Amino acid sequence: PLKSLYHHLNYLEAMLQFQHELFPIYAQNRSESGQFDYKRHQAIQKQFDGINQDIQELHPKYQADKQFQESLIRFLYLEGCYKIRVGQYQQGISDIQKVISIASEWQHTSYLLESYRQIIHYCIQVENISEMKYYTELALEAAITANNYEAIAIQLRLSGLYHLMTGNIDEATSKCKQSIDLFTLTSSIQSKYAIQIAAAYDYLAEIKQIQGNLADAMAYQEKAIQLSLNKRSETPILSFYIGIGISYYQQ
Repeated sequence: PLKSLYHHLNYLEAMLQFQHELFPIYAQNRSESGQFDYKRHQAIQKQFDGINQDIQELHPKYQADKQFQESLIRFLYLEGCYKIRVGQYQQGISDIQKVISIASEWQHTSYLLESYRQIIHYCIQVENISEMKYYTELALEAAITANNYEAIAIQLRLSGLYHLMTGNIDEATSKCKQSIDLFTLTSSIQSKYAIQIAAAYDYLAEIKQIQGNLADAMAYQEKAIQLSLNKRSETPILSFYIGIGISYYQQ
């Protein structure tokens, strides 16, 4: 039963097509006409309902089993991410908060960091600056405690965005550059996190736009676009093209 649950979760995650780089709460879940695909949403919801029922049935017997606990936290994380994606924010945030609580208790650092990141991205979407600051600091502290350089680099970029949103340009520049430095320590990390590096360059470009230095802004935006070419996700590179378009317009 536990292996069946594990593979059911694998199937669900494949259906969700989450992007775990720049925009983790979005995915290509629109039809060709650009409208929300309700049939697909119903199919996904059916999968969530089925897995939830399995978990409830298995809980009395397997609640102390590590494999069951892993599946439970994974289910809550996936459900939380999906609920946020489709705009059911209250349920989504509730699920992610449960993951944070369980991950903290079980010392499951990867899910803890991913969950913090989900809430930070939610805060960005709804412009909740105070909550963003709180969770960005928590996430950076957790990443440092875990000595996870990749997670530290991601959180530094998000910290840079927070400072950019609050108008602290010098601190935003510093955090973004620190993030890029960590992401470029090795070629393998640089390749794996190309979109993250591109996002940091895009924030630096926005800073240069604010300062009126359009030549430097476009240089950063070109770097972001080059890093995003041939990547699976279309969303970031579209954002970067818009950014450089704004620079040309201002010029």
